Formats: sequence, C-alpha cells, structure tokens
Amino acid sequence: MVDAVGEFETVTPLSSTSAHFDMLDGSTVYTLWNGTVLSSEVAGLVRIVRYSGLEASVDAATIDAASASLPIFVVLSQSKGFRFAVRRAHSPKSGQPPAAGARG
Repeated sequence: MVDAVGEFETVTPLSSTSAHFDMLDGSTVYTLWNGTVLSSEVAGLVRIVRYSGLEASVDAATIDAASASLPIFVVLSQSKGFRFAVRRAHSPKSGQPPAAGARG
C-alpha cells in the first residue's frame, strides 16, 4: 500500500481494495483501486489525486475506479490548507489496505 495520506488519526479498511482515513485536520481521504466504488454517502464536489500525483476536482458520482490498478485518493477536505503529498512507501501491488490504527 502507499503511504500517501500523511498524518492521520485512524484508518478503516472498507474492503480489500479500499480504505477510509480520518485526518488530523478533520479531512477524510478514501483510497480506491481495482474496481472499488465510492460510498453513495459521499456526494458533491471532491478532490481526487491519482497515484501519479495528478489532481482534479470532480463530482463524487463520476468517480470510477474500475480500471484503477493503482490507488485513487478521494479527498473530502474540511480545511482549505489541506495538502496532499504522494509518497511511495510500499508497493501497491499487494492489494491490501493498511492495518487499522497504522499511522502514515
């Protein structure tokens, strides 16, 4: 998995190909790959960051991770100052989300 979300309070694996991070600044980051669908509870404009570092603001309903073999990060920011930095710590090929309670 990728150590890409920086300092976080908690991580909750949602499936073998997705996880939910609660950030120290109150933001939420979802990681999605290999066909994972974003929860329907997430709606409106969100920021996505691809593993390559490319960023875009998109409507949550249009996010498609079906062909994403590398993670897509969906950022729901409470803070305008939230900065997302992609740091590759481990190979994403394991397909496993980080262990619960792991810190970035």
